[in-house]
Amino acid sequence: MSTTEETAGDVAAFVAIFFAHFSKFQGRGFHMAGESYADNTSPYLPLRCATTSHAS
Repeated sequence: MSTTEETAGDVAAFVAIFFAHFSKFQGRGFHMAGESYADNTSPYLPLRCATTSHAS
């Protein structure tokens, strides 16, 4: 991963795969947090996850 946008896309893909595999967690509250260098990427990750559709 070399850019914030690439990182956000990879995290969004992971979250989509996670919820597809662990469907019992769908519909529950979901929180994202980061520390250290994450202050540069953290604002983009939840937005990307919320606005990205990963159809199988």
